[in-house]
Parts: sequence; structure tokens; C-alpha cells
Amino acid sequence: MNRKNFKMKRECMFFILLVFCIGQVFSAECGDVNSSGAIDIVDALIVAQAYVGLNPANYDSSVADVNGDGSIDIVDALLIAQFYVGLVDALTGCSQTSPPTNPPTPTSTTPPDTTPAPGNLNCSDASIWSESAVYENAGTRVYYNGNLYENNWYSENENPEQNSGPNQVWTLVGACDPNLTPAPTPSPYPTVTWQGTSGYASRFWDCCKPHCAWAANVPAGMEPLQTCQIDGVSVNPDPEAVSSCEGGTSYVCYKFIPFVVAEDLSYGFAATSSGDVCGKCFEMQFSGDGKYDPTPGAVALKGKRMIVMAINIGYDVGGGQFDILVPGGGVGAFNGCSTQWGISNDQLGVQYGGLLSACNQEVGYYNHEAIKNCLRTKNDNLFRSRGLTEMAEGLDWFIDWFEAADNPTLIFREVSCPQELINISGMQRP
Repeated sequence: MNRKNFKMKRECMFFILLVFCIGQVFSAECGDVNSSGAIDIVDALIVAQAYVGLNPANYDSSVADVNGDGSIDIVDALLIAQFYVGLVDALTGCSQTSPPTNPPTPTSTTPPDTTPAPGNLNCSDASIWSESAVYENAGTRVYYNGNLYENNWYSENENPEQNSGPNQVWTLVGACDPNLTPAPTPSPYPTVTWQGTSGYASRFWDCCKPHCAWAANVPAGMEPLQTCQIDGVSVNPDPEAVSSCEGGTSYVCYKFIPFVVAEDLSYGFAATSSGDVCGKCFEMQFSGDGKYDPTPGAVALKGKRMIVMAINIGYDVGGGQFDILVPGGGVGAFNGCSTQWGISNDQLGVQYGGLLSACNQEVGYYNHEAIKNCLRTKNDNLFRSRGLTEMAEGLDWFIDWFEAADNPTLIFREVSCPQELINISGMQRP
């Protein structure tokens, strides 16, 4: 082999090794696979690239089989390289009549988006989404937080705002015209026929010994309220034990959490304004408004009733105010909970308002579901993680039955105490 031929073969092999570095491909005459107007080493590299499976773009196989053997392989790449350096005079084995492998991309026929502009949708015929409703049929449209959603399949207790998007149960249709939204769902609870006094409900749980647990604060002939030891369950054997909020060992018992009696009725305990109130009971019906603002929880509570027994007084509790005993409701002026549960004050939420007020600061006042989810997380972190099951159940009541209502307005009247509340408290008016 003479030096010249050896040099040519070495150059050919070098070109083949470069195949993995080239990716631009076009269509042209026999051998000119990159449509550059000339057959060169790039064509050889493109053919080699196709042969090893790299699938270059716009590769035209009809001009690559330069030896006409019916297949495209490394031999075709070598022949193109040899043609380029002058060792082969012609490439005549391929046809030039086949169309390109990659035809031009057709013009899109996607119809234009006909969705109304945001804020212009007529949502008046949609139902307001409810966490208790079941949406069995696909295509059901619901209204939630100013938007219209449509379900793609069966849905139950799946918030549209949190479960919409690709491969999700809900699809966001668009934003509703504020003047074309569904009418609020009427309350399933009948309006009371008795005349009541106007008031409102707040919430607290300070872990202190309640006012009515002192014998001197209850009427003669009436047993004072039972209190508990630090575990919140064991009855304190000393009725005169000092309150935990004053460094003593007397705590409010966990059994004083509120509870559901019927769909529209709950029982519980509360602090009221000062006076001879220990062991008295009051019936409240919630009006669907809030003392400071008609927040979603207060609106959702409309028509429900609650009977509470007064077991405490609050020097900061005004006339017509019922400060319901709710776990996580805020410690107010005194705090025995940090000691009882071994936690820092900030884990109890805002001093006046508790965990709900903390959630309002985090997620706002008007996203009802976000507020509830925030409270559920705090319930798990504060109570369930510590095995405080009754406390967790009491906060569950506040989230689910009480609708996490913030200072809802109400009308109230004094009523005879239900036996269930008498049995729990041990107090019965003479």
C-alpha cells in the first residue's frame, strides 16, 4: 500500500468516528443527504449516524443507499466518504424519486378557544360546591370561591380549588361574573319561633380551674363543678385545690368539650358575664352573621342551635357573649395550658382567638376550606401527636359542626339544663 492510499483510508476512518457529533440533516440528490448542493464528508457522517440508530432529523433514506443493495449501512457511509476524497467517481445506486422522510408540518386545525373572558361566566345555574355533597355524574358544574368547575368523574369531599388541573377530578372552567353567581343554599334548619336576646359566641380554653368549681361561687345546696388533675381526666380529690393558672394543681377537665347531639344541635359549656350563672343553661341559635364580619364559617353555621351550661365567668366577657369552651380556642387572660401540656405559648395560637386566629393570619379570613385544613393540621400537631384524644375531638367539633365560625352572632334564651350536661358537670341548680 502506498503512502497516499494509506493516508486516504485513515482520513475516511477518522470521518466515520466523528458520526456522533453531527446532527443537522437535509434531503438532496443521490448521496447528498444534507441537501447542501455537494456530496461531502458530512453526508457520510449522517448516514453512519442513521446506521447506528441515532435517527438524525429530516434524514432522507431515498438518497442514502448509494450502492443500491437495498439497505443503508456503513458501506454507504464509506462510499460517500470515498467519493468525497476522490476514490470513487460516481454514486448511482440510489433513487431520487422518494419523498422526504419528514414531510412539512401541517397547519394546525385546533379550533379557537371560545371560553369567555375571566370574570364573565354566567354561573347562576351551578350549585355551590359542598364538602358533604356527592357528585356522581361527570360534567357536573359547581361554583367555588368565585370560579366555575366541572368534574371529570365521581367526586366526594374533593375541594375543586385544590383538585383541579391535568389528570385531576375537577377542571377549572373559568372565573364567574360576580353578578351571575348561584344564590346561597337555604339553611336546612328551621328558624326558631321564640323571641331571643341578641348576642354572639367567642371561644376559649385556658386549662384553668373554672369559676364554678369553687364552692363559694355556687348557690347553697349545689355541688361545685368537678376539676381534674394535670392529666385532664383524673378527678382532683381536693375541691379547694388552687387553680393551675395560679401555680396550683387544679385544671379544667377534658370532658367539658362540646359535642354533637343532632345534625342541628350541640351541647357544651361556656363562660358568661359575671353574676349568679353557675349551672344555668342557655339555648342559642346562630343567625348566619358575624359580630365583626360575615365570614364563611359564621354564614355556614346559620340555623344551628347549641345549649351551653355556664361553668365560668369572664371579666372580659360582655353581656350577650358566650365564650364557648373549645380546645385550642385561645387562653385569654390566663394560661394553664403551657404547663399542662409542656409546650410554648406560641403553639397555642393567638392569645385571644387561639388556633383559628393563627390560621386566619396564615391563610386569610375568607377561604373556608383552607381555614379548616389549617386547623386540622394544627389539631394533629398540638393534640393528636400528644395523645390528647378528647382535645382533638373537641377541636374536630369546632371545625366540622361549628364550621370554624369566628364570633358568630346569635339569639339566646335561658332554658332548663339537659340531663347530659348535668351528668358531666355534676352541677344542678337547686
